[in-house]
Amino acid sequence: MIELVKQKHSLFFPLWVILFSFVLCQQTDIKQFVEEIPIVPIPLDGPAAESRAEFSGLAWFGEYLIMLPQYPERYGNHFFIIHQDSLRGFLQSGSSSTVTPTPLPVNMPDFSSIIPGYEGFEAIDFYHDRVFITIESEAGSGVMGYLITGTVSPGFTDIDLDVNSLRKIPPQTHLPNFSEESLIIVDNTVCTIYEINSSELNKHSVMHTFSIDGNSSGTIPFPSIEYRITDTTRPDHNNRFWVINYLWPGDGDDLNVVEDPLFQKYGKGSSHSSSKTVERLIQLEYTSNGIILTESPPILLQLEKGQSRNWEGIVRFQDVGFLLVTDKYPKTILAFVPYAMNDQR
Repeated sequence: MIELVKQKHSLFFPLWVILFSFVLCQQTDIKQFVEEIPIVPIPLDGPAAESRAEFSGLAWFGEYLIMLPQYPERYGNHFFIIHQDSLRGFLQSGSSSTVTPTPLPVNMPDFSSIIPGYEGFEAIDFYHDRVFITIESEAGSGVMGYLITGTVSPGFTDIDLDVNSLRKIPPQTHLPNFSEESLIIVDNTVCTIYEINSSELNKHSVMHTFSIDGNSSGTIPFPSIEYRITDTTRPDHNNRFWVINYLWPGDGDDLNVVEDPLFQKYGKGSSHSSSKTVERLIQLEYTSNGIILTESPPILLQLEKGQSRNWEGIVRFQDVGFLLVTDKYPKTILAFVPYAMNDQR
């Protein structure tokens, strides 16, 4: 079995051996628990390693991983980028070395003077040389989401955000601190995803849609999903994508979660069975009639005992797994999560 893994994923062989050994051990009790996947931390160096970076999204631009700080102004209006070769090299070697993200300048206004109650950036993605970002605010009138567009300069030397493209996106509940946390681009349409889609709290859950030039084009139905949705991968050729589905135990009462249909259908892993925290990935599909849940079981992350990791960003990484990043809780963590064996997701 290890030889098959080595042939198929030679770049990641040292880590795959360890990970699959763990999974095989866990599966000795599969009648009781479903599989959970342990993360592989990728140690960061430099300013991006600080908790105050508070990353809120990930995206690919060509060969570069874009790491979106919630407050780029903390770093002189910069995002952070990592070339895929640095990530591949780290995972291939399995070494204890660190990866150092590079600052990327962003030409942007002082949003705190433009948006009442400005609370930072939430999600990012690209369409050719255009960039799309969601922003959150919470003032006396309540929470408000925004979409802003911009362009990437030739040579990828900086990003320009167009303040005139700013569009409001009204919240779907009256809950504080929740807005358009994720976005996808499919069929030349930009779709933003609200963070709370519980059947009890958001009875008419939708995605807001926009044209590539940033103008609103309506809404499409979105399925009821418990807990929070904090980021998405890009849709694949079948228009399927993965979302981070997360619950911090302190939010459990506010989100009115009693029974989760997906846990009832697919079961829980060992660490999830003994914790109120939920850290999992769920696959969805964009269709002409709206977003639907696929039949792929959720991917459960093996929980860290005694702490909850607030995953805020996700991308696919080549054909072997995902990259995820936390905000400041419990600290900045960039991690690789492999696909299950013989599963290309």
